[in-house]
Amino acid sequence: MELLPSADVYAMSYELGCIKPEPQIYQYVLDKLNLPANECIFIGDSEYADQDGPIAMGMDGRLVSRQRGQKLMDALADILV
Repeated sequence: MELLPSADVYAMSYELGCIKPEPQIYQYVLDKLNLPANECIFIGDSEYADQDGPIAMGMDGRLVSRQRGQKLMDALADILV
């Protein structure tokens, strides 16, 4: 954990016994943040696990394409205007 950047919550599959896109892993994060799903944006590079799974939970799921050189801010461009 000491090698990871600072974050409010980390959800480690091996600790939780579930993996994305299982709903339990997203719910764990929502519970730890004490936020409703509709107030969260989930960003990753897997359509299945980082977009479709969060959307099914009521979150905003967004993709960053590393192959196309996208950055985190690219996934948020429409809301940072």
